[in-house]
Amino acid sequence: MRASDLLNRLDPDQAFVTGGAVRDFVLGRAADDVRDIDLIYTGDISKLASDLRNRYVLGETLFGNPRVELGDGITVDIFPPASPSRVALTLPDALKCADMSGNSLALPLNCATVIDPNDGYRDLLRGRTRLLEAGWDAAPEIVAALLRRVVDHSLRIGLTIQDLHIADVSCVTLSRIANGSLSPELRAAVAHYRSWRTGVGPTG
Repeated sequence: MRASDLLNRLDPDQAFVTGGAVRDFVLGRAADDVRDIDLIYTGDISKLASDLRNRYVLGETLFGNPRVELGDGITVDIFPPASPSRVALTLPDALKCADMSGNSLALPLNCATVIDPNDGYRDLLRGRTRLLEAGWDAAPEIVAALLRRVVDHSLRIGLTIQDLHIADVSCVTLSRIANGSLSPELRAAVAHYRSWRTGVGPTG
């Protein structure tokens, strides 16, 4: 199934594409390269999930929200406008809780006006992204997963992470994770990112 088929079934006044799909569009990446789509849905997500379950294969995201499996490795994650601790927020405030500024843009389905409360568009045009502190106020295991994703995406896309001091995992609320609790894979990813930033290692 195609992502467009799913999007056409949503209320365009309540659905907003966000995250990597919008970021990659701004960066000029081909639509065929986008495999993971994030949606913020301002309506009743429980009812939406129930309706979608009759037609699609549904899984669950890291935060316990619906994940639609479309096949061929394409997924659509659907989130309410909320903080990482699941406090309901307005859409702009929810976007301020993204992990990075480059992932915090939202595109409504009913118009082409980008919602950008964190200047993420400007950051992307400058080839950078910034950590957003509110987006890291979560349980340690979620913070670790977010850090892994941030490092992986920045290596793959080639964005510089501004103000990210992860030599001792001390940026924003990352200090809640002790160095010893990081997995070997995550430590390797952090080391890889640091070597890329200093120009002494592979570019990923």
